[in-house]
Amino acid sequence: FKSNLDTSSLKATELHGFNLRLTDQETGEPISDAEVRVFRAARANATALAVMSPNPSGMVSLGHLPHAQYRIEVSAPGFHQADPLAVEIPLDGKNFKFKLDRAAEVVGFFEGLDGSHSPMGLLRFTHHSGKPEIDIRPDGYGQFHSPALHKGKWQVVWMRHSRAEPDPRLEKTVNLKPGDRLAMTVTLNDG
Repeated sequence: FKSNLDTSSLKATELHGFNLRLTDQETGEPISDAEVRVFRAARANATALAVMSPNPSGMVSLGHLPHAQYRIEVSAPGFHQADPLAVEIPLDGKNFKFKLDRAAEVVGFFEGLDGSHSPMGLLRFTHHSGKPEIDIRPDGYGQFHSPALHKGKWQVVWMRHSRAEPDPRLEKTVNLKPGDRLAMTVTLNDG
């Protein structure tokens, strides 16, 4: 893959490249369902020089880069966002690795006592460490889907709105492991 940089004024010996391998932190298996974005490190909020997907072996390659500092960002469904990698090509080498941590997620819906879906209220997820605290609201059909969650114990409580008191009748502690996908139905006692 080539970047969108204009390198026509550079000699072939002034152009460099790199290889990047994405793997699952826990299993070591390659990750191919991901997006790799490469930026010039000195340009905040710039458009990516390249956006790539790994091959089945979890590898991406990018060539025709001038000597410079670059920022590499990786995201993959079902995994936590990785910290960006700052590298100076070619001084920092040409082979890099990202090991991504699997995320847990909670999906489900809110329903009334009659079984009909309800878009009322929100779920507040609080990790046992106290941080982060995440509010998840259902869509118009009462369905919800959490963002990527860290492993460990989470206190989950239903609230009418973000400043309301939690309803102790609709409180639960869940223990999530990396890669868990927990389905949850929240049955609202009234309304």
